[in-house]
Amino acid sequence: MTVLVPMTAAEFAPFRQVSSEEYARENVESGRWLEEGSLERAFNEIDKLLPQRENTKNHKLFTITCSITGKPAGNIWVFIDPEIATAFIYNLEILPEFRRQGLAQQALREIDDVAKACGAKKIGLHVFQQNSKAQALYKKMGYAVLSINMGKSLEG
Repeated sequence: MTVLVPMTAAEFAPFRQVSSEEYARENVESGRWLEEGSLERAFNEIDKLLPQRENTKNHKLFTITCSITGKPAGNIWVFIDPEIATAFIYNLEILPEFRRQGLAQQALREIDDVAKACGAKKIGLHVFQQNSKAQALYKKMGYAVLSINMGKSLEG
C-alpha cells in the first residue's frame, strides 16, 4: 500500500538528480541521444519543465511512501493540462528495495484519482522501448499504445 505525499523542497534535489540520470541513460540506451552531453541535456529538459521546481504550476510531484513502513519508496510526477483535460505522467520511480510489491500499481491508481480531481479525462505517459517491465505494468493498468516512434542506426 502506498501513500502519495507532496514532494518537499528537500526531496526535490535528489529527485532531480536521479531522474536526470535515469532519463539520460534511457535516451542513450534507446538510441535517441548520444552519451556525450546526455546528462546535461536531461537536466536542462527537467529544469525547463519545472522552472519553479516542486511548485511549478500544473505539475504535481509526489513522494511515494510505503504505508506499512512509512519509508519513502519512490516518486511520481504528473502534469495536468486543464485546457485539454489531460494528464501526463512524466516519471514513476520505485526504489529497488520496494520493487515487485505492488507499490507502482497503487501509485498509478492514486495518481488517477489526483488527475480526475484536477479535471483530467485522460492520462498518458511515455515508456522507452527497452523497458519491458514498465510496459507490462502499464498494460496491466489499462494503458494502450497510442503511437510508435521508429528509428534506425546509420552506423555499422
